[in-house]
Amino acid sequence: MLQRALNQVNDLIFISWKQSYVFIDVSRKKLIGASKTFKKESPEEARKAAAPLLKLFQGEVDALSKRSKAAETAFLNIYKVCLY
Repeated sequence: MLQRALNQVNDLIFISWKQSYVFIDVSRKKLIGASKTFKKESPEEARKAAAPLLKLFQGEVDALSKRSKAAETAFLNIYKVCLY
């Protein structure tokens, strides 16, 4: 029963990784395009005002990504130990 639960979580992590690689590539391209448009079409005052907010969002995204990766790595290490 534990083995089945571990296998299911492992499968979910693998599927999530596959989907995230596709999503990240598409999402990153959209974000780059939107950033370029914002820089071209927005007044300097608006860009300066938005910069701190954008940095806060980026910091939060980076922290969540780091936490997610650490949790997935920890699970996979436990999974390997339980398999062998």
